[in-house]
Amino acid sequence: AADVITELTATRITERGATRADDQLSEAAMEDRKREGYF
Repeated sequence: AADVITELTATRITERGATRADDQLSEAAMEDRKREGYF
């Protein structure tokens, strides 16, 4: 779980523009897509 938190804090800034819509929908949904290789 700690590695997920670390990844979230690391990607929050670098991918902010790409994930803005995802932030409004659901961070969990974004994480699911990242695990599937979407990002």
